[in-house]
Amino acid sequence: MDITCLVTALLFLTGNILLLVYYLKEMKRDHFNYDTYLSLDPDYLKQEWQFIESHRPKWLSAGVINGLAWFFFTFPMIQLAWILSHRGSKSLWMHIAIGVLALVGAFTEWISRFLYIGASMAMQKLTKEFNLDNWISENSADKIGWRTLEVTHIVTRGLILFI
Repeated sequence: MDITCLVTALLFLTGNILLLVYYLKEMKRDHFNYDTYLSLDPDYLKQEWQFIESHRPKWLSAGVINGLAWFFFTFPMIQLAWILSHRGSKSLWMHIAIGVLALVGAFTEWISRFLYIGASMAMQKLTKEFNLDNWISENSADKIGWRTLEVTHIVTRGLILFI
């Protein structure tokens, strides 16, 4: 057995198990209320971001491990294309296309994961270091920042989902 296949399988397995654990925690949280979420209630959004912050290590680990898994996935795919082409003697262009598609697909998946991780880390910084409670005036307590942050988070998640 090729070591790159084993490493790829282990990375995918580990990353997806961590992601499932995170999703189970997210599904089981007591405070979730869909109607309150849709109304973008700032106090509820603060609570959601506290949950996200407390479980961030699982989510980040899963994203990084899955990103690495996609990187290592390209090696067995290129080896497979080379073997199937009988060392470049049969249907060479079709097998080159397989290798190129594997590289492009893995790179796209890898870059989208790391873009989302970067956006999430920037949003974490916003929740910790910026005033999201008073935007209209110093003592307004409008909490528009929390609503804006959540809308940005939803748009970023949707954008990365389709990359």
